[in-house]
Amino acid sequence: MKALKIILGIVLVVFGIALVVFAFIAWSIFCLTQYVKELEPPEGASLDEFLASKTNVCCVPTIEVDGQTHTVVILRVETTFWKPFVVPSGPPVYVFDADKNLVDWCHDIGDATHFMKKWNHFKHDPAAHGH
Repeated sequence: MKALKIILGIVLVVFGIALVVFAFIAWSIFCLTQYVKELEPPEGASLDEFLASKTNVCCVPTIEVDGQTHTVVILRVETTFWKPFVVPSGPPVYVFDADKNLVDWCHDIGDATHFMKKWNHFKHDPAAHGH
């Protein structure tokens, strides 16, 4: 009977640890989803509307890609409720065409090699932007 109690105690401890780990993973996924959702640009917003809606604009360089002029909006990463579980390796970046329409965006340029290959016509100095 004593051995059964010990085994039951071990099972409960293991189950409790597994539950805590699962809850942490689920919370981390939820936080990442919320972080990306916060950065999603409003549909149909022009460059002017987008800039007016953001308080964390870092810089706004103009670039030329394939003979077309684009405006790049680089945001500073803001600390939010989700931030402890989301550590981006680069800032969010939004690209607008000459007509001020959004053509592309990325929530973390540090992890988006495809985005940087396409739009890497601006210099992003992490030290200058607080990253």
